[in-house]
Amino acid sequence: MIAPRKSVPFFIWKLPAIGLAAFILYMALTPPPEIPLQIPFYDKVLHFGAFFALSLLAALPFRQDKKIVIWSIILPIAFGAFIELLQMTTRTRQAELVDLVADIIGTLIGFGIALIITAKQSQAQHQRIK
Repeated sequence: MIAPRKSVPFFIWKLPAIGLAAFILYMALTPPPEIPLQIPFYDKVLHFGAFFALSLLAALPFRQDKKIVIWSIILPIAFGAFIELLQMTTRTRQAELVDLVADIIGTLIGFGIALIITAKQSQAQHQRIK
């Protein structure tokens, strides 16, 4: 991942995460697609994957900044809880606590991977300076 440059507004670096969040919200509130095969826990795997990617995309632009926790852990988890609350108001979706658990697990693992990536990038950058 390329580090944010001062010439590019920071908001631009958040666009992939914002776009993914919009897609997740759309998919969570529209009628579920027909799945030809009955795959166990398919829905939970989708929740995990979506929030894994959201946390990862949200965390990478921050490097070692303390705001990384807010952007890549707290906001995705709150977003997942908000989606579950919104699903209570729809006729085509239903809220499930297990969905939120899958969101949280995906968020935490995505954050962990982002920390590993940023640590390796930072280490490589320090080695280039020496």
